[in-house]
Order: sequence, then structure tokens, then C-alpha cells
Amino acid sequence: MRKYGWLAAGGAGAALFYVLFAHHTLARVWVDEPNYTQSGLNYLHGDLAMNPEHPPLAKYILGLWQLVAGEGPLPCRLLMGALVACTCMAMWWLLKPTTGPTAAMATAFAWGLMPRMFQGEDRIDRFVSLDVFMVMFLIAGIAVFAVGALRPAKVDPSVAALANERIKPVGEVQIGGPGAPAGGMA
Repeated sequence: MRKYGWLAAGGAGAALFYVLFAHHTLARVWVDEPNYTQSGLNYLHGDLAMNPEHPPLAKYILGLWQLVAGEGPLPCRLLMGALVACTCMAMWWLLKPTTGPTAAMATAFAWGLMPRMFQGEDRIDRFVSLDVFMVMFLIAGIAVFAVGALRPAKVDPSVAALANERIKPVGEVQIGGPGAPAGGMA
């Protein structure tokens, strides 16, 4: 049975790879793509005037990616596909402790393969868009919090011993001026 599970995961992974990376050159240039790709490069050179209405992190990442993979919309579109793949991995990591690895993998692959309509086009991850960054960071943040919350805390025994000691009160503290009752309530 395990052999077929790995076979199914490999098939779903190949389908996800094909969907995310096969048709980037066929999509038309979306209206914001040149703006985001150019603003990413401008931000790296200190010019923050282009596209100031959005938070800059995604544009910095786009600019750094263009330094590594080349300038223009095509390398940035490939980055969008990689971000969707990272979102699928974060989704698997988030769901695995509660649903098991098989159900988590099926859900992550289903989300990655699901078409997401965007302004008349079939997939939002085929365009340079800030939405792909937002979804990836959102799911990754939830996954880190949830997985951390599900794990038992590892506490240094010396810190635990200090935390368990009782703090003895020093005495009553008077809040207020002369004649005010203890505790400051009048």
C-alpha cells in the first residue's frame, strides 16, 4: 500500500509541477506585471517612488529574484509558481499533525492544482502579483503558529525551577497620598 502512496504523491507532484510551470509564456502580460517587476528593481536601488501604495517586502523579493534569475516578467512568473509550491508545502505541514500525512498531502495538492480565476485568466499564479506572496506568507504564518502550538513546550529545568518558586510579598504598598486607604481606592 505504501508503494502506491508514493506513486500517487509522485503523480500529483508531477501534475502540480506541470500546472505551475508549463504555460507561463502563453499568458498575456497583465497590467500590473511591468509595474511590480520594475518596482522590485527600483526598490533595490533605493528608488521607492514607484508603486508606494503596497507594502514593499514582496517587491524587494521580486527585485532580488531578478538579480538572481534575470530581469523581466518570465523569471518573476516562475517565482510565482515556486511560491505556490511553497504554499502547498506549508499547507501540508499545517495539516499533517491533525489530519495525517496522506490527507494533508491530498489537500495541499488539490489546492495547488485548483484553478484560480483572476481577471479573465485561468490562474493567478501565472502572473506577477502580490496576492501570491500574501497567500504564501499567510498560510506559512498560520502553519508556524499552529505547529508550534501543537508541540509540547521544551523548557530548561533550571528556568522551570525558578518559575515555580513562590514570590513572597514584601508588604503592603500604599498607592495614594496620606490618609488614602491601602490600595489607593477612595
